[in-house]
Amino acid sequence: METDEDVQADIDRMLDGRSIEDIERELDRQIAEKEAEENLPKQLTSTNNGVIIHNESEDFIFDDSKITGYMLCPGKEHYEEFVDVGYSKDDPQKLYDDIVSTFKKDELIYDGVNNGGNDRYYQKITLGVTKEKPFIAGYEMKNGNLRLVTCHRVKGDD
Repeated sequence: METDEDVQADIDRMLDGRSIEDIERELDRQIAEKEAEENLPKQLTSTNNGVIIHNESEDFIFDDSKITGYMLCPGKEHYEEFVDVGYSKDDPQKLYDDIVSTFKKDELIYDGVNNGGNDRYYQKITLGVTKEKPFIAGYEMKNGNLRLVTCHRVKGDD
């Protein structure tokens, strides 16, 4: 018969230093990516590893499921922030193009190291169709590649 300590040791091994919330977020992200890939517009071609974007000779990886599975996905954390400034789930290409056009590697601000040991950066950008508002685009450097990991409104700047 297993003791409470045995059960806890098994749980700790499964979590591998991650919190249950971290695991839930990762599963939600994986589900959103899978659902988004099934519904991607033809202009956004997913590679599961993202699309290399070339902008002013600066390269970064932009996983297009971030648009359809997160930013413009009803019910997701920052969805209303994008809708509020005129973006629509029916035209994900517009948001994609706007984020790509704002990328400037020399404007990235170092933001420490994430839980995975990768350097984090962010850039303050302005986005909007019907009105413009300040947003933060978050990036991480992983395996020598800069990749967009999040984008959301600047808190407290309504």
